[in-house]
Amino acid sequence: MSTNKDPSFNCSIFLHKKGVHLSDIIDENNTAEISSEIEIHGAGSGVGKLFEFNPSGKKPDWESTIKLFDPQVDLSTSVNNSAVLTLFIRNRLMSLTFGYGSSKLNPNSIVSDFGRRASLNLVDLNKVRGVSDISISDTTLLSKKNNIGTNSSRNIFNANSSSFLKGISGNSRKDWKYFYTIGAFFSSNGPSLKASAYLNPEKSLKSFLIYIFDNYNQKLSPELSFIDNIEPINDNDLVTYLWKDVANKISTQKINNFGIAYPDTTNFQHTEEQITGYSQLLKNVNPGEMADHFITLCSNKHLSDVAVLKMLLGNKLFKIKDNSNNELHVPLKKSIIAEITYNNNEYTLFSGDWYKVNKKFLNTLNSELNSIEESSSLYPNHGQTNEKDYFPILEKKFGWENIDMKTYSPKNGTSDRIEVADFVSCEHEFIHVKFGHSESSKLSHLFFQGNNSGELMSRYGEQSFIDKINTFLEKNNWPITELAEHDRTIKFLIMKSSKSARTDIPLFSKISLQQVKRNLELLDFKVTYVLIDK
Repeated sequence: MSTNKDPSFNCSIFLHKKGVHLSDIIDENNTAEISSEIEIHGAGSGVGKLFEFNPSGKKPDWESTIKLFDPQVDLSTSVNNSAVLTLFIRNRLMSLTFGYGSSKLNPNSIVSDFGRRASLNLVDLNKVRGVSDISISDTTLLSKKNNIGTNSSRNIFNANSSSFLKGISGNSRKDWKYFYTIGAFFSSNGPSLKASAYLNPEKSLKSFLIYIFDNYNQKLSPELSFIDNIEPINDNDLVTYLWKDVANKISTQKINNFGIAYPDTTNFQHTEEQITGYSQLLKNVNPGEMADHFITLCSNKHLSDVAVLKMLLGNKLFKIKDNSNNELHVPLKKSIIAEITYNNNEYTLFSGDWYKVNKKFLNTLNSELNSIEESSSLYPNHGQTNEKDYFPILEKKFGWENIDMKTYSPKNGTSDRIEVADFVSCEHEFIHVKFGHSESSKLSHLFFQGNNSGELMSRYGEQSFIDKINTFLEKNNWPITELAEHDRTIKFLIMKSSKSARTDIPLFSKISLQQVKRNLELLDFKVTYVLIDK
């Protein structure tokens, strides 16, 4: 609730690129629709221009806001009423849009990452309502959805790192120097920032926009700093070339970091029918093996790169049934995860969108993870389609104690149960196993499962969690462990789900693993991972 009597103020906010002039704000195809242009000069609102589009129709709710700047305006009835208020802020132009105003802007003038970056710095991480397209409850954040954590603000980072690509939504951080942050709500919608706050635009709009602009320019938190190295691509020609390159690599079987992963595949054990027109060839395929089967299908059918591209960008759907026999239709385009090198630059494809990855950042990331990767030759090939069937092989080979499904409820007020590990060894190695190396959501779940278990063993952990672990160790007459003990290892065993389509884990899984590695090492754990061949 607002603690002042200022009215509710709602709009979408865009930041324009450096060097953009007022004459460049409206797309040239929309300038003929402008019904009036009003010069703005106000101590509280700032300096700029108001563009009004009034083709007639029903009066919009936001007319009262526009009247503050143009008392003569009389918006008649229409669903197409629009307004764009552009102001000079910190020697840059920012546009506030009302109605369908965002559709009037010149897209080439807009900063593409403004909305996501601003939202990441403006939203109180204890008051997050959404991460990208994921809904989050008020008290449990991601923990109930993914069963991977407790209800502290740290669990915002238990999400798959890719979830933050489009920003977050939630209540503003409260800053008592700026009264309009009380009760404010921000959310990212592509390049724009949607804002809802209590303020009088005539008195405080300029201050409000300066506050937003300054937060946009702040450094991101360490956990989210990777965002600065992954840039959304808005060049349609480049996007077309990248899709063509993927299609060509598939048709020639030269692609090596390609995966197909349905949204939240945790509960999908098999696919009922795959891709209309190819259902018999791709029926009852394990989700993790889908990429291999898809590439083989394209090869056996001798599909050209043009035909493959048509499949990738067309209306092809996966028809999936979950454990409860619920059917879900998933577009093929939205299910592909890929990383490619094109013209000596690095790109990644996720959920139908392309991003350019900073090469130096990628090299540093790969180097750090290479330092903790074990040789797959130490582990027997699994030849399985799920981790449970591989467990007996691991038990026999290494003599580990199987503690799968042994869970613990933290004492800090959450009802979520945390899995200790899948195995524990006499050397106090805690081993977490997951089938499927091409699905970011599953791997993020795996990594943060190990992270949460490690934190409960650390100096910030709980003695009752240690007591539970010691019951497994004492059962085998192994040395017991202690809270905050040094030289323990958390090990991630990732069973490859495909033989050729993907040789490595996806980019965003690497980022999640890097975050977990750094956190656990600060807590005196050794962290390793291995990719186990089929």
